Amino acid sequence: MNKVISLNKKNTIGSNVKLAKEGDKAAFEALIIENRLSLYRVAKGILKNEEDSADAIQEAIIKAYKGIKHLKKEEYFKTWLIKILINECNAISRSKAKTLHLKEVINETKGYEEEYFGTEVSMAVSLL
Repeated sequence: MNKVISLNKKNTIGSNVKLAKEGDKAAFEALIIENRLSLYRVAKGILKNEEDSADAIQEAIIKAYKGIKHLKKEEYFKTWLIKILINECNAISRSKAKTLHLKEVINETKGYEEEYFGTEVSMAVSLL
């Protein structure tokens, strides 16, 4: 498959989608390169973290590559790709929300102990 993939013409995007649906890896790569800035902006806007954004983009690209044959309208490739990315970002956000970091728990507990525990002990001792 020695095809020249150009990113300079609008109609080339449609033909790249068509080629990518047929299994052309270079065409798919060209589509990803064309949309890389949009992918980054969406992921960074949702996740606010470089590492999580990179993970979401990577997973979205893999899912898009595996599922591009199911894309019905070639002109909606970018919309389709962004939707996959948003779903990945949401999944990462949900998994991060379920994660409780030990440092946060310790810091929260420390404040509680300093504020309340000492007062309760003092009151209990004074009642003796």
